[in-house]
Amino acid sequence: MIPLPYTLHILAHAERDLKSITKSAPSSGVVIAAEIRKLPAYPRPSGYSPVIGQKGLFRVHAAKKYRVIYSILDELRAVMIVAVRPKGKDTYKNIPVIDLVLKIKELEKIVK
Repeated sequence: MIPLPYTLHILAHAERDLKSITKSAPSSGVVIAAEIRKLPAYPRPSGYSPVIGQKGLFRVHAAKKYRVIYSILDELRAVMIVAVRPKGKDTYKNIPVIDLVLKIKELEKIVK
């Protein structure tokens, strides 16, 4: 039996990140969007890894120089895209975790 895919939720910060990247580098934006669309079916793809210092957050490389930062909510069968950032020393600074927490609470109310 094939498990049902997870639902995909993209937080506002991640949408802004992706729009900005797509505007400045259209081909990278297309590749990143394709990676994001795969996550509901395969939330733990080859090459994914936890974000150190951020419990419950994972990253996957996209378009060589970008990272998609996301959370996997197995109990809600959901994947939440938190941010899309260029690779570098500031990739994991100021991740909008509070937005993630609020969205999780919103989803938990819907499921109950």
